[in-house]
Amino acid sequence: MPSSGQGIQLFTDMLEYFALTRKLQKKIDGAAEDLASGLNGRLEGGGFWKGMPKVYTYEKDIPVQISFFNGGAKIPHLFTRLILYGSNNGNIHIRIYNEGVFSRLLKRLGMRGLEIGDPEFDRLFVIKSNNTAAAKLLIDSTTTHCIRTLYDNQQTIIDAVADVPDSVRERAKDRGMATAMKIAELFFTPSRPTFEMVLDQKGLSLEIFGLLNRDKARMLLDELATIYSAWHLTHKA
Repeated sequence: MPSSGQGIQLFTDMLEYFALTRKLQKKIDGAAEDLASGLNGRLEGGGFWKGMPKVYTYEKDIPVQISFFNGGAKIPHLFTRLILYGSNNGNIHIRIYNEGVFSRLLKRLGMRGLEIGDPEFDRLFVIKSNNTAAAKLLIDSTTTHCIRTLYDNQQTIIDAVADVPDSVRERAKDRGMATAMKIAELFFTPSRPTFEMVLDQKGLSLEIFGLLNRDKARMLLDELATIYSAWHLTHKA
């Protein structure tokens, strides 16, 4: 059985996690309200007990859903997902995501994804598809420019997404662990891709690490709509 000291520490840690989760939920609700207002959208759900909110709007007459999800475990990692609903008649599936430590290792081991012949683009992204020939035709210079714009303008501010509780910072400071704390914060970056664009049966989606404001969302939706049109996706009824 845990000692009384361990029990108190466990209870304290639970309170810290509860406070962090509640703080993050308020950030999500605030971001969703800002998006709904700024994009003339409809807000659904939201709140500590209701779960993650969703925003429904249109971009160039294309139905859009903006939602949020937690990609972390003990340390919350919040992502924003934008979906432009449509259909691709060729049933093509394309996944494009930023290269990380794990994917770089796989490349070195010879497990490469699809490469389009643009060295800079191929270095930054991993591309997977169920139809290599069709994917190469779709991912042309116009599309790669849009994807680079999306990637370069994503919001990836860790402090706005996964804050370290003040009490944890204070304990680290009291024990002379400031440097160790900075190193530890590197591990708060999610292990999953922080940028991922997918074409599937739902339509065209983008997931990024962080919370969007209305101006950032407008820019991302405009670029996504350009790709949507270039790929000749059609609106679902």
